[in-house]
Amino acid sequence: MPAQPKPNGASINGIYPLNDVGEMGASSLPVKAGRQAKLSFEVFPAKTAAGQKTLLNELEGLAGYNPEFISVTYGAGGSSRNGTAATAKAIQNRYQTQVMAHITYSAQSRADVIASLEQFKDIGIRQILALRGDEIANAPKTEAQAFANSVEFISAVKEMGFDVIRTTAYPDIHKDAKDADADFDWLLAKFDAGAYEAITQFFFDADHFLKLRDRLDKYGFADRLIPGILAFQDAQKMQNFAQQCGVYIPPALKKELDKTANSELAEAHALSVLLDLWLRLSAEGISRYHVYTLNKSRPTQTLLELLGVGKQASCQLSAPPVTAKKHSSSDFPKGEKALNFSKMSYL
Repeated sequence: MPAQPKPNGASINGIYPLNDVGEMGASSLPVKAGRQAKLSFEVFPAKTAAGQKTLLNELEGLAGYNPEFISVTYGAGGSSRNGTAATAKAIQNRYQTQVMAHITYSAQSRADVIASLEQFKDIGIRQILALRGDEIANAPKTEAQAFANSVEFISAVKEMGFDVIRTTAYPDIHKDAKDADADFDWLLAKFDAGAYEAITQFFFDADHFLKLRDRLDKYGFADRLIPGILAFQDAQKMQNFAQQCGVYIPPALKKELDKTANSELAEAHALSVLLDLWLRLSAEGISRYHVYTLNKSRPTQTLLELLGVGKQASCQLSAPPVTAKKHSSSDFPKGEKALNFSKMSYL
């Protein structure tokens, strides 16, 4: 049997070169991530009954990985609140797994946001991802902003008695943040308000994530930071999305991806980017991953199979109530000080 050609493109994170040969096999990986990875998956709500059936079928292959939870997104301005609830309930009923519902407050009334949270409680959702949400251009003005900022919002969600509240974190710094210190201070404030864990925006430079993890380690929060991995296939769409979100694309990565854009190598190239990132994180001791599936199971399954992440026997999990650690303003070292919350409304 002829030897399998080896990828020889650039490696962004120093583990696995970008694939410019169009073939991918587990035997070509320099290391394996192992079977112990703890996973969670994100989907967006279906708009129709047929769409919901398709989504549930897509999740069939991922449910076997015994995810810690499956999260369901919430449209800007609450546009998909009923779809979020319906999809979350359908996933719970079919797979008996924990489901985390996203909730935002931007461009909505406080009453509407609270009503959505009550709806989630009524259908048995005990885990929430609380965030500001995207601003909507030309959206009708509500009488008053539902919450002053995401810190106040997280505190209000906590008071409603949910078991687990998560927030988001930004390895590449939030696009609205003044600087890295301000972004980090705001993350600590969200932990103090009641967020137990933070899931990151997707990213491609592992060092950015690892620096944030190490900084959180000073406060005992390192193991509460979960990397978000975007299981993309279309590099151009991914780069457009990254630009909108303020995600940093390393120049070397952009250069390499542009070489195979719109070619038969594009998907293999994208997969090798994800392998390189995941293997670097695994080598640094990261064992939990949140995958943005884009409602397609095959790219994620292919990635996990190549990484050697095994399926489990059951999808059922339980999540105990948790309490976030508090910090006084005197606990913050230079650059990590108490904030003027009135000037920071982003998540």
